[in-house]
Amino acid sequence: MVGAHHSRFFKKASKLLKYFLLNVFGFAIALILTQTLGFSYISGILLSQLGPWLLRAAVVVICIVATASMFESFRQ
Repeated sequence: MVGAHHSRFFKKASKLLKYFLLNVFGFAIALILTQTLGFSYISGILLSQLGPWLLRAAVVVICIVATASMFESFRQ
């Protein structure tokens, strides 16, 4: 079976998506821990300061992954 040969752009976009999702998962764990330990004011500060940036970063990552997928499909 022949292995898949993806472009460098597609590989970088995949890594970007992977690490972005790992960061979101870590952020969710931090929020759960602050709520569990009774520091709800810290989670409010985190959400108000980092929430809009996470949303913007998610849009950028999705656009990059979509562009890489389109380039990869046109290439083959």
